[in-house]
Amino acid sequence: MDLLEHAEAQRLSALAGIDESQQSSRGQYFTPAAAARLIAQLPRLPREGTEAPWVWFRPS
Repeated sequence: MDLLEHAEAQRLSALAGIDESQQSSRGQYFTPAAAARLIAQLPRLPREGTEAPWVWFRPS
């Protein structure tokens, strides 16, 4: 079982003990495996060289 499969099993186990009204009132939503895979495949910006030539706000 890979890490994503393990996390999905934990997600399903956690949700099994919480009804939808409890989940909603607590704001507890867990990302399903299919969405996690999609997010993980999104391109990432390089750590350096991504600053725009203009900056709206620069903290001091």
